[in-house]
Amino acid sequence: MSTEYLSRRRVLGAAAILGAGATTGLNLLTAGPALAAPPVPTFTEPPDPYANYDPQNTCDPDAKPGVVDFRDLVLDTYRSTGDFGISRACGDGGQSEHKEGRAWDWRVSAASQHGIADNLIHWLLATRDGRPHALARRLGIMYIIWDRRMWRAYDPGWTPYDGSNPHTDHVHFSFSWAGARKRTTWWTARRDVVNGNNLAVASWGARRLDVFARGSGGGLVHKVRNENDTWSDWIHRGGELTSGVGAVSWGDGRIDVFARNNGGGLIHKVRSANDSWGDWISRGGELNSVPAAASWTDGRLDVFARNNNGGLMHKARSTAGDWGDWINRGGDLASAPAAVSWGDGRIDVFARGPGDGLLHKMRVPGQGWGDWLSRGGDLTSAPTVASWTDGRLDVFARNTNGALMHKARTTGGDWSDWTNRGGDLSSAPAAVSWGDGRIDVFARSNGRLIHKYRATNGDWHGWFTGAEIP
Repeated sequence: MSTEYLSRRRVLGAAAILGAGATTGLNLLTAGPALAAPPVPTFTEPPDPYANYDPQNTCDPDAKPGVVDFRDLVLDTYRSTGDFGISRACGDGGQSEHKEGRAWDWRVSAASQHGIADNLIHWLLATRDGRPHALARRLGIMYIIWDRRMWRAYDPGWTPYDGSNPHTDHVHFSFSWAGARKRTTWWTARRDVVNGNNLAVASWGARRLDVFARGSGGGLVHKVRNENDTWSDWIHRGGELTSGVGAVSWGDGRIDVFARNNGGGLIHKVRSANDSWGDWISRGGELNSVPAAASWTDGRLDVFARNNNGGLMHKARSTAGDWGDWINRGGDLASAPAAVSWGDGRIDVFARGPGDGLLHKMRVPGQGWGDWLSRGGDLTSAPTVASWTDGRLDVFARNTNGALMHKARTTGGDWSDWTNRGGDLSSAPAAVSWGDGRIDVFARSNGRLIHKYRATNGDWHGWFTGAEIP
């Protein structure tokens, strides 16, 4: 048997000897250090029951999607830490949930990074809305081992851990099968799906790319590729964002950037054609996702977001510059939307559905808005979409293994199957086209910007890894 498994048995005995008072005394994580933590969704359902103890009894080491997404969330939040892995070979050592792909070892040092580990563990075990250990229960965490101590969902509280590995160079997380398979309320409940990791990209001229992200301090950060193919450093554009970013261009030099503010409303920032940036402006609403924006003619803006009930909300700016009210376009969205226009009056909107497939809704000139259509797939992120000619749509999303998936609609209206474009994404992708046949796709990968493009001849080039996103 593995050291972890044997030590779990010793801990159960130790808890009985120590008694309730001593076990409670090990609950040292009552307040987190002043560090950033992952965003906390707003749930309408109560947390899941505590996970039962369910040790490894099969061998299926492929990393399970709930564990993968938890790992990516943690690594993107705490960028000085690392990954000691999820999967373990069937013949390697004794019993371990790593062999079922439902355990993860987070590389963090008790000597130099204790506060970082405690910050995340406090986030998981904090009482929220009167419910203890709320997020650990929602994620389906079965137990945690860290720095000679163990927290167990099946007998909540901290106990000493005396295994041969003291877990001072990593935190071990084991998940229930429901958590590992993304069947707990963190994944399934109607909740705020705001994602602070999502990027945006816009282009207002050939070879020009403007990439935006929410930085680690909560403000907008911006990186530019100029027409001569040189990249700028990251530039801070300010603001207090509580979501990722949406962006679109409708003319030379013009970029409109959107995000969610602390109150859940839409905020808007403009780059004018003379390269001057305006202040953030409030556009109202109650957003529960990253906003998306499209433009089908000069001055026109159509902004979309998900509401509390999973419906698509829509707000438009006319060519005269007047903003309309928010309109509910319906649907049952499980992610932020994506939007693009390829002709006057035409808008195509996509989102991930409750079954993780792609949903599609379109506005057709002269016909108005159609119903939501299913386009299939098994997505673990919000989609993104680009169009490089009339009728053409290229949709991208992340799959269960963190790779980029791609589905295209030809100018004749036929849809391709999903194609795996590789990569190791820790966010939803962002895509844009600046010319016929050209597509540029960006994403985060463990805190860094990665970039892949389709050349005008149709060839896809490999992933490029850039600098860390500040």
